[in-house]
Amino acid sequence: MRQGSWQRKLYEDFSGAYIDETKSVRIQAENSSQFGEILTVQRTPIIELNSSYGTSLLRDIEVVTGSGNINATALGEINVATGATAGSTAQLDSAEAARYIPGYGAEIGMGIRFTGIPTGDQRAIWGGKGVNATDGIYFMYDALGLAVVLLTAGVERIIRRADWNIDSVDGTGPSGFNLDETANGYIYQIDFTWYGYGGIKFSVVGTPQGLLQRPIPLHAFTTEDYDSTSVRDPNMLVFAEVGNGTTASDFAVQVGGRQYSIVGQYKPKFRYTGDVRDTTTITTTPQPLVSFRFKEAFRNRSVKLDGLNAINSGNNNAFFEVRIGGALTGAVFGTPTNYIPGETAVESDKTATAITGGSVVYPIQAVPTAKDSQFTFLTLDLDLPALSTITLVAYTLTGTTDVISGMQIREEW
Repeated sequence: MRQGSWQRKLYEDFSGAYIDETKSVRIQAENSSQFGEILTVQRTPIIELNSSYGTSLLRDIEVVTGSGNINATALGEINVATGATAGSTAQLDSAEAARYIPGYGAEIGMGIRFTGIPTGDQRAIWGGKGVNATDGIYFMYDALGLAVVLLTAGVERIIRRADWNIDSVDGTGPSGFNLDETANGYIYQIDFTWYGYGGIKFSVVGTPQGLLQRPIPLHAFTTEDYDSTSVRDPNMLVFAEVGNGTTASDFAVQVGGRQYSIVGQYKPKFRYTGDVRDTTTITTTPQPLVSFRFKEAFRNRSVKLDGLNAINSGNNNAFFEVRIGGALTGAVFGTPTNYIPGETAVESDKTATAITGGSVVYPIQAVPTAKDSQFTFLTLDLDLPALSTITLVAYTLTGTTDVISGMQIREEW
């Protein structure tokens, strides 16, 4: 065989390995540029939640029914439990919906440990779920064992462990690893791409054959598995949930760290939204000035507080706070002034007369001078939780003063 012929044959047989004219062996990796450089990407964390901090109004949404309860433990985990009443549930969500960018891969990762075995109708699910709760990709553990689930338009496609198409991790699969979910905690991962379609891969981080830990692929949904799109919305909350169904006994999952990452450089598109409140006389009682919250149909967006501005034109010091949450009196929410309703994910209020509660996340002082005292703060980068409000509040220490105020929101979509 002539040299050129066996060169081509070698290339065809090994699709990536060939011998060039200098008789040196070269390997052409699949992820290479047109000049043969190996391409690599960074992984950008979008949501990263440390269980050792417990839960937070700013980072988590806790939803419990019946005897369900959520609490931090001395081991640095978060205990998500049903309690012993039938019909009870407990769900721990990330307060922010993770934003997906077409053209990139995404990864959901969670540390999960069980201290008991589900019985009857009990089950635990964890992974990613849309804010509408009708779409998601997640693991499940119930009385029949482990499974992976693709939820589309409210319909669950459940694949049991014995039917996983890569590795059932029972000691007989390609990895040789035996996963015992009742004896150990594990890191569970879900990797996916989405153009409406795209692959979804479920993995567990283990130590096959005593080697260093690595992700072990378990099951993959491919585009051939879909009748339409895989999920209708790739912007998901990172969540863990337990439910009793008709069973009246306590069942719990211990939740460790949670994360959602974009595999690549995260440079989202965004738009700015703002609203202002005309001259308001404030007193020593905290006065809400401008508030924002999500529109119900837009809670799958990522929204951040971008900037504040105010003018203190009175005779006393004015103290300002940014609060997350809190009960507003007299609020009337609507599309921000001069914005098209379908082009913004938020609605604003600038009529509320009182606020109680809430968590202060940013304090500011505006001191009056001979001229109006004015301040502007930009790029504060504070998240708006999906089920909460963010409010600019002002008050004085003594007397009254007049302020004009505004708030700007950055919407990542």
